[in-house]
Amino acid sequence: INAIVDRTGYMLEVRTGLRKYGPPQNWQGPKPLQCTVVCENLHNSVLEHHLIPLLEKCGTIWEIRLIMDTVTNLNRGYAFVTFTTTEAAKEAVNQLHDFEMRGRHMKVRLSVSELRLFVGNIPNSKSKVEIMAEFNKFAAGLTEVIIYKSPDLEENGGFCFLEYDSHKSASMAKQRL
Repeated sequence: INAIVDRTGYMLEVRTGLRKYGPPQNWQGPKPLQCTVVCENLHNSVLEHHLIPLLEKCGTIWEIRLIMDTVTNLNRGYAFVTFTTTEAAKEAVNQLHDFEMRGRHMKVRLSVSELRLFVGNIPNSKSKVEIMAEFNKFAAGLTEVIIYKSPDLEENGGFCFLEYDSHKSASMAKQRL
């Protein structure tokens, strides 16, 4: 891995539960969107130096997040890989889905950002503004509250959808709620 880090100039961050490779030090502009794949069914001994040579054949890597077991310090069998382009992410799916590595067939698929949460048991008397104010207390990034009114009443239907600006914000809200 040291040779790869020296060659690419990317940083490798190792912390409890996560090994993160990237992003590129000289990147100009915003983080790439809709360019992430999930690599699953990895052997628990697989690390970055196993994945990077394969992934680089598909396109420029923005970052790899390898999820680690906090007790054994082995990987948990999956990683999130963000490329700099959507085409590279699609190429990774085409080239590497069902690829055999260390006795296992890797599953590679495009990652879909989940931005919306469903919340039930909302008091019918609560307005959209009141719901937004209440849920803004739990996590940042709430952009929209979607309610459906009862057909015969002016009240909400007892449930809503919360829409967030990013998957990370939605995930944080879900954890806190």
